[in-house]
Amino acid sequence: MKFSFKTLTNKGLALIERLTARTSWKEDLSRGLRTLFTGGVFLADRSFSEIETIRLRRQLEQIEEKLALAYRMLGKKSMDHWKHRQDLEEKEKNKIFQQIDDLLREQEKFKEQIAAAKNTPPPDFSNPSETSSE
Repeated sequence: MKFSFKTLTNKGLALIERLTARTSWKEDLSRGLRTLFTGGVFLADRSFSEIETIRLRRQLEQIEEKLALAYRMLGKKSMDHWKHRQDLEEKEKNKIFQQIDDLLREQEKFKEQIAAAKNTPPPDFSNPSETSSE
């Protein structure tokens, strides 16, 4: 028997035609691939959101450190004022309170961003025609 790409190609095409003649097989394969790709995309998206959550938590910790420092500074200045070591001017007190308010607003913003990053919904595999990007 002589080797020929033409006969090999014809036999291969005939085999593919026989296998693809079953429409349920094609649909099953298509559905499976869609599910696989959607799941992979979801896992990649989920890992990026986890990285984003870690980054946001670190920034939240930095803000909480700044907030603790501002509270400590306010407490020290008020104790110095009450022990008559130093006068606490209204301007300086308002500046510290404004700084604390700004840090509290920023802290709430980061908490909301962390909650949004955590609430990434999983894909719905029950209806694969909705998850496909066709």
